[in-house]
Order: sequence, then C-alpha cells, then structure tokens
Amino acid sequence: MTKQQKHDEVSNAMDVIKDKENPIYIIKDNCNKEIKDLLLKIIYDDNIGGKNLGYELCYRAIGIIENQSIDELDDLRDLDIDEASPYTSNRLGYLNIFTEGEISEIINEYNCGIGDACAIWYNNMVQDVMMMLVDFIQG
Repeated sequence: MTKQQKHDEVSNAMDVIKDKENPIYIIKDNCNKEIKDLLLKIIYDDNIGGKNLGYELCYRAIGIIENQSIDELDDLRDLDIDEASPYTSNRLGYLNIFTEGEISEIINEYNCGIGDACAIWYNNMVQDVMMMLVDFIQG
C-alpha cells in the first residue's frame, strides 16, 4: 500500500454508533486486515485505559489524522491535542484500574486536580495512539 492508501484506509477504519447518550466505537467490517490488527494491538496489547476507552482513543486519533494531508502528518508530532471532554464528570470517567497509576503520577508532576490530570492523561493517550498510526502510514 502507498502512504496515501494507508492514510485513506486508516481514516475510514472506525465508526461510532450512538446508543442514547453512550457512543459505541467500532472497527468497521471492511477495515483493512493490517490496520485492524494494528488497532486491536493498540487497544488490547498496549492497554491504553481498558478496552472501551481504547476504542474511543483510537477513534479520536483517527479523527485528527483524517483531517490532515500526507504532507502534514509530521506536523502532528508537535500538535497540542485537546480531545478531552471539558466536563469534569466525563473526565473522571477516564479514571479506572488501568489508568489510576498514570493519572496519579500526572497529579504529582503537574500539581493539579484529578479532573485536570484525567484530561492530561486522555490527551497524551490520543497523541500516543495518533503517532502509532502516523508511523504505520509513513512506514
């Protein structure tokens, strides 16, 4: 696959289904196998906040990538990500048994409240996932 084909495939790899107030993030049935395997590796093997949150983080990262051209992908490394919810109640939803250690470290490092620490963690995870996908596209 060319870089452009990879970009297009990654951009169309996931979808969201609205279930009342709770979105359900899915990998599309027609997703390229190589990209599907990468997404599943990120979600399950890299343990980025648990399965449900992992799907959401991948979806958010793909949303950023799909709005960039191939030439702009390198610029994403320096992009300030602001994908976390502005609502404290939603931010606290990022805290779980998989994330509590990292979020505690952020609280200590930044001397901030738990809501802000959850948002920092979320934005960092979106950035990390996005860069894994960019590396795949450019590789």
